[in-house]
Amino acid sequence: GRTARFGKQGSSILFLSPAEDSYVGFLKLRKVPLSFSPTQSKAEDAEELKKQVRMLVKKHLDLHEKGQRAFVSIVRAYKEHH
Repeated sequence: GRTARFGKQGSSILFLSPAEDSYVGFLKLRKVPLSFSPTQSKAEDAEELKKQVRMLVKKHLDLHEKGQRAFVSIVRAYKEHH
């Protein structure tokens, strides 16, 4: 989803698989400032993170709604990219 609109600032974290590296070029074309923290995560780490996020979202309905809007935004951006 979008992190900033109408001249406001925002930040986000984006996790990409090696197969999604081309998306970095797309973001650079759009002049999105990027910083990188490459990781070599394990499947167990990803599952634990997913579990923690799900528990957090269950506690906060607004996060669930924002997540839904973010998903729609991602799908639309992906459609533009491909």
